[in-house]
Amino acid sequence: MHGTDVRFIYTGWTHCDPHWSWDRRNAGLAYYDLWHVIDGAGRVTGDGGAFPIRRGDVILYPPHGTFSAEQDPENRLMVSYTYFQAEPQSETEKWLRRTTRPCLRLSHPTPEWMSDLLRRMWDGQQGRAKPGNAEIWLSAALLEIRRLQAQPGPGTVPDRRRPDMMRLLERIQRDPGHCGSVEDWITSLGVSASTFQRRFRRLTGQSPQAYRMTARMERARALLSFSERTLAQIADLLGFSDAFAFGKQFKRHVGVSPGEWRKGKRATDA
Repeated sequence: MHGTDVRFIYTGWTHCDPHWSWDRRNAGLAYYDLWHVIDGAGRVTGDGGAFPIRRGDVILYPPHGTFSAEQDPENRLMVSYTYFQAEPQSETEKWLRRTTRPCLRLSHPTPEWMSDLLRRMWDGQQGRAKPGNAEIWLSAALLEIRRLQAQPGPGTVPDRRRPDMMRLLERIQRDPGHCGSVEDWITSLGVSASTFQRRFRRLTGQSPQAYRMTARMERARALLSFSERTLAQIADLLGFSDAFAFGKQFKRHVGVSPGEWRKGKRATDA
């Protein structure tokens, strides 16, 4: 297992077609299944009941789990999935057994974190990285999930202003193109502009404008890599006036045009 206590099996992604549904109830799959919702919305049903899923969610299914899923036809799902097993009696397997009863669902404040790890696992799977790299990045993903799971809930955070700011950051990350203006954010938190700017920069290391643009570019890279959406559709999703405005900002921040980025990714993945 190349120094880790997990065995990577396979990773991939799917942009679900309009009539997509998923049913694992009779599959009897003998491995863990890690989902990351790259885009869209839907609903999962299992032994513990039903729950909604949306962009940024991470769902960890146990072996032999009985689950099914469907999507919102107006907001089709794009999902990455990673199959893996854990070393018997390892610390990771014990945590997984405790955690995935019936399954684990978390929402990450920066949704592109798993997309980046997926790309690294994919490179390892395709032989473009050293043997074992996929398992190393899978272990990193599981460690991040454990860290997020261990974070205290909003009610236990001493600074009562922090939950509001964290909710704002999650809102920006989930929909960076249509999350309101900086003035809207200031009003929603009920603080002065200078106080908001100071707290925002202390928490993120960026100005509000830069943070939102970073989120837009991260989501643009994910959409260009994993979806078949046109540049005009991506521009609209990210709140740009048109594909030209989107392309200009993308090249400014990423260094190449959106078309060049997509072409390069497809050539790499071929």
